[in-house]
Amino acid sequence: MAHAGTVFGLFLMLMVGYGCKKFHLLKEENSQILNKIILNITLPCFLLAHLLGKEYAANMFKTPFAYYVIAIITMIIAYLICRALKLSEKLTYAILLTAGFANTGYLGYPIIEAIYKSNPQALPTAVIVDQFGMSLLLNICAPILAVFLIKDKKHDKPLYMDLLNVLRTPVMIATIFGLVFHDLQLPSFIIEPLNRFSDSTIPLVMIAIGLKMKPVQAPKYVIPVLIVFILKMILQPILMHFGLPLIVHEKFIIDIATIQIGLSPAMVTSIYIETYNGDANFSSAVIFVCTMLTVFTVPLTAIILGL
Repeated sequence: MAHAGTVFGLFLMLMVGYGCKKFHLLKEENSQILNKIILNITLPCFLLAHLLGKEYAANMFKTPFAYYVIAIITMIIAYLICRALKLSEKLTYAILLTAGFANTGYLGYPIIEAIYKSNPQALPTAVIVDQFGMSLLLNICAPILAVFLIKDKKHDKPLYMDLLNVLRTPVMIATIFGLVFHDLQLPSFIIEPLNRFSDSTIPLVMIAIGLKMKPVQAPKYVIPVLIVFILKMILQPILMHFGLPLIVHEKFIIDIATIQIGLSPAMVTSIYIETYNGDANFSSAVIFVCTMLTVFTVPLTAIILGL
């Protein structure tokens, strides 16, 4: 029940963002400003605050490879289902991305931090799954899949630019710095503002997600949403839970990766879907529905894992 309370608390923060939009206190486009603040300032500080001074198990770095295999398997299955149902190329592209990639960062970090408060290696494990597993593969797959699936894609930057951009983001730079210099002792005048920015990350993230919610689109996409839910939030965690132990033996690493990969679709998939002229309405609908369902799926997963 403690895990249910943790997830429900995050859900309430998310609903604050949605409520601000509904009552015209903030606009949906304000989420773009919040995302820039999060991605360029508070999230890098959050990562540094939780990566510096930590010890790392070598097996943590095997989790991204499991993520790659499972995400690719999931997208192949999703593609075959879309072809069998004769879905449009734009909807197929959106289904592949939302079924393949989880919200391992925006939702994953606060959930893992709350569940594993006493384990200093928990959040570093979550960061590795997110940055070197989900984020890297998504930034590679999204433009490549668009080339093959979307005939009238709007984005015309060279493919290599998309792949290089991820390495230049403040989040990736902070991740690499925090891992390489994990034993670095920073002076207190740096640590204090770093921690203050870090503490603001989770509320800002939840508000930003809430502002992007579009529940009115959900009834139009019942079958596609169900496909993504089954593949993303049921099949993927099962594959991770039983597949990762083939190369990793630490239970907490397996459990963290299982929880993360079973979360709702990554928010950033909606950016790629809109950028490459995929079905943006569907991405909004499926992210809304699956994010709401995490209130039930995360506590259930924690119970099944014995946490």
